[in-house]
Amino acid sequence: METYNKMKTIVAAMEGELQKFHDKHVKVSGKRVRAQCLEVKKLADTLRKEILAATALIEPQLHKAPKKHYLKKEKPVETPVETPVETSVETSAARSAVGLASKDASTPVETPVKPKRVRKKKAATS
Repeated sequence: METYNKMKTIVAAMEGELQKFHDKHVKVSGKRVRAQCLEVKKLADTLRKEILAATALIEPQLHKAPKKHYLKKEKPVETPVETPVETSVETSAARSAVGLASKDASTPVETPVKPKRVRKKKAATS
């Protein structure tokens, strides 16, 4: 409470200098007001620390750091995915599921692979 009373005293004393600065534009008064504001700031920091220390003694649970789970990004778990190998030979079991079964179910059947289409370049007209 002592720190708070000091702050009130300084702010009350600052009023006269602040009036001089605004009314008469006295630079020295402005300098004094700024110095007093700096003192008030220091006292405010001291008061804040005193309050934190007193609160910590009353309830230690209040000053636990908040969980910052919302800031942490969990890395996605990578599951190995087997990529199918493209071949031109399929087993007849796979073909039979589609309805293209051959006579012997255990022999591999070749499927035709379409050749890639090659586009001809057009001649530039001028």
